[in-house]
Amino acid sequence: MTSFFDTKIERLRGVYPPQKAELLNTELQIFTYGDLLEHYPFRHEDRTSFQRINELREDMPAAQIKGRLRTFGRMGEGNKERLVAEFTDGTGTIELAWFQSLTWVEKTLRVNGEYIVYGKPNAFNGRFQITHPEIDVITPENINGGGFQPIYPLTEKLRRKYIDSKQISKWMRTLLIAGQEI
Repeated sequence: MTSFFDTKIERLRGVYPPQKAELLNTELQIFTYGDLLEHYPFRHEDRTSFQRINELREDMPAAQIKGRLRTFGRMGEGNKERLVAEFTDGTGTIELAWFQSLTWVEKTLRVNGEYIVYGKPNAFNGRFQITHPEIDVITPENINGGGFQPIYPLTEKLRRKYIDSKQISKWMRTLLIAGQEI
């Protein structure tokens, strides 16, 4: 009988379809539950507090803002097409911009929806903008901040298949809960 730590990674809930397990095998050498547990983050992002739009500075490494999505729409054409949104928290507005996965973002976001936005604020055309922000719906679990978010070593191939630090964190939580049930 194999031990919990030797269980193949494809047995973990959420590691589906099988191509995800194959990517973890080839890109990160994660074959078992034990391998996943030993895939350590290389840093953590502090998501314990929120900033206000009127407090943003360009020298900030990142900002986490709670607010509402006012508008969004596509701009430009062809390979210069982008999705631009206006986000407000009551103290000001900031522009959010995406250059990839436009259809997915459009399907996911709702005008007047309340979200938490995280990313690097940059000055662009006289106002702040966050390009490709992480964006989450406000829930009872995240309304007061998200704690420290682990950032894992990844490859571009994994990112293109939507396997990011957030996904690996979810798998870690699933694995740790499964381990408690044994």
